[in-house]
Amino acid sequence: MLFKDQDFFPKQLGGTADPVMMYEGLPHPRHYPYAIGFYMIQFGRHLHTLIDYTVYKWNTPKFWEMFLHHCLAVFLIFFSYLMNGLRGGIIVLFVHDPTDVFLCFGRLYADFKSQSKVLKYGNFAMLVITWVFFRLYAFPKCIVGTSITYFLEHEMGILASPIVFQIFMAAALVVLHFYWFVFILRIMLTMLRGKSNYNLYDKSAKKNEDEAVTPTTTEITRS
Repeated sequence: MLFKDQDFFPKQLGGTADPVMMYEGLPHPRHYPYAIGFYMIQFGRHLHTLIDYTVYKWNTPKFWEMFLHHCLAVFLIFFSYLMNGLRGGIIVLFVHDPTDVFLCFGRLYADFKSQSKVLKYGNFAMLVITWVFFRLYAFPKCIVGTSITYFLEHEMGILASPIVFQIFMAAALVVLHFYWFVFILRIMLTMLRGKSNYNLYDKSAKKNEDEAVTPTTTEITRS
């Protein structure tokens, strides 16, 4: 609602502009209402996640994968702010948020003693749909792909090195998204088979003293 009518928000995500507009006027783009406040809130949220994960979850089975993701997110927000790249950063943040809604709800709902299969499977289906559209289509196409095309077709001058660095970091996120989607598909197939212990992502968790057990957490975000 804050940015969908701005001149940089892409049509693929409900806006009216071409994705290449996120580079228009760099390094001194015009100011957009609420952009800095939105950035500060998002940076605070991601920084808290990184600190919380580092302090309290350093011994989880998939620590380094999630640690890499959180470091990339914090760095990209901070670095893009320093580069006056708020427009591109806002789009990146937008394509990540919808899937986080269903990821967080799944983690919350996993702690309920009484669960509805319709709600649980419905939430997981929405997670898959939003993940495919936003993280596997919109992010690579509207952000990474557009950035690479713009870099190859325009003389960037002093901005060349920072832009290449941002592209590399964003591409690393895309690789992680595809990597995690493989686990999401495996979890979905296991769920459809009616198995209760379907979180294959945590299969390397610590074994119980008496026997090896597969974690029964219900979402990939348990890590």
